[in-house]
Amino acid sequence: MSLEHLFYSDFPVGIRYMCIDGKKISKQEFLELKKRYFKNKKASVES
Repeated sequence: MSLEHLFYSDFPVGIRYMCIDGKKISKQEFLELKKRYFKNKKASVES
């Protein structure tokens, strides 16, 4: 499952973890994935 649609919104306030496809993702992990996603997307747009 693609997580792209989640990166366009903020992590919900008051939530510590999200369960996606049986994986438990912390707020910190989510923010790191979001940062990498937009960094890669920016690099692909510039190319």
